[in-house]
Amino acid sequence: MSNENTYASSDVVTNYSKSIYLHDPEKIVLRILRSKLKSMNMLDIGTGAGRTSYHFRHLVKGYTGIDYSKEMVNACKKRFRDSRGKINFEVCDARSMQIFKDNKFDFILVSSNALDYISHEDRPKALKEIRRVGKPGGFFLFSSHNLQSIGRLLEVPLTFNPVNMFRNVMTYALLKILNTGFKKLKEEKYTIMNDGAHQFRLSTYYIKPAEQVKQLENEGFSVISVYSSENGAKIKKSDINSTKEGLYHGLYYFCRM
Repeated sequence: MSNENTYASSDVVTNYSKSIYLHDPEKIVLRILRSKLKSMNMLDIGTGAGRTSYHFRHLVKGYTGIDYSKEMVNACKKRFRDSRGKINFEVCDARSMQIFKDNKFDFILVSSNALDYISHEDRPKALKEIRRVGKPGGFFLFSSHNLQSIGRLLEVPLTFNPVNMFRNVMTYALLKILNTGFKKLKEEKYTIMNDGAHQFRLSTYYIKPAEQVKQLENEGFSVISVYSSENGAKIKKSDINSTKEGLYHGLYYFCRM
C-alpha cells in the first residue's frame, strides 16, 4: 500500500479526526507568533483531519489547510463546517501548489512530518513551492523524523502485562525484519524505512538534523531554532550532530523565509 492510499484509509482518517492536541514545539511557536497571527495569512500543509486547524483557524487573518488526501480534506470540511471567518480547505499536493500565487502566506506550517511521506527526490520540489508561496520574511515551521533517533526504535518497552509485552516483542521483530542493517542506516545522511506507523503501512523518510538544516538553507530558509517534539526542548547547535531527540514525531525546525 502506498503512503497516499494509507492516508485515504477510513481507519486512519477516523483516528486523525479525534486529534486536537498540539506538540510542544507547536505550542512554543504559537506563543512566539501570537501577537502577529491576527494579521497573518496561514497555510497548513498536510493538515490531516484538522488537528492543528482546531487551534490556529481563529487566530489568523486567513487560514488555508491542504492535504493530498481527499478523504482527509473532506473530514476537515465536515469537522469545521460551522466555523466562521476566512477558513478554507483544499485538496492539494505540496509539490505543486499552482492554486496559490507567489508570496501569499505569512506563516506556513508542515506538522506531523508530512513531507516525510514523499520521496527524497520530491522533497526539494515541495520546499521550493513552500518558499514560492511564502512571503519573504515570513515564518515556516516544519517537522521531520530524526535519523539519529532510530536506535531507540529497537528498545523493547518492558511491561508486566503479557499481552502488551508480546505486542512489543512482535513489533521489535517486525522492525528488524523490515529494516535490515540498522547500524548501517545510522551512517547515512537520510533513509527511507518502515518504522511501524499505522500498522506498518507507511514508508517514512528519516534525515540527520544537520543535513535537514542544510537542505532547508539550500532552498532559501533561515533556521531560527530546532525543537524536540518529545518535550519542546530547544536543541543547541553544538548538539545537532548527536541529538537523539524526536522519536516518532521528529524534530521541529522554526525558520524565516
